[in-house]
Amino acid sequence: MRIYWFLLLLFWFTIIGCGPDQQSENAHFPSTYEKWSNGLVDLMVDTNQVIVSYHGQCYYFYEVNHLNDSSFQLIWGTDMDCKVDIGIDTNFNLRKSPTSGEPFAKYTIIDSILSVEYYYPEWVKLYGERVEDRVYTKIYFRNK
Repeated sequence: MRIYWFLLLLFWFTIIGCGPDQQSENAHFPSTYEKWSNGLVDLMVDTNQVIVSYHGQCYYFYEVNHLNDSSFQLIWGTDMDCKVDIGIDTNFNLRKSPTSGEPFAKYTIIDSILSVEYYYPEWVKLYGERVEDRVYTKIYFRNK
């Protein structure tokens, strides 16, 4: 069922259009409603959720809190369609690690780049050192 929603969202972005080419026609859509990428991870942002594609066989569905037309918060959760364990639920024995239902990061568009402020920087650092260093980056680019 999750893959159905992913495909529907992908269809919306590519065929119907809420991407960068349609921004002037759809001015009521915040500029964050697009597909973003850091080269390894893709973010697809809409009104209700952020779909994060960690790779072709792993999708996480996070709630989103839109702060304004150029920024939003990703709300941590465990709703996913993933074939392998990618270490997302690891707490690395930290006192402060991502908690389901709590904001994980703030994303803001600055000069057409999606900049990220992580609320759990120590967890992000350890995830990068022990699991994969290219997942939680400081910037994402529009994926056209």
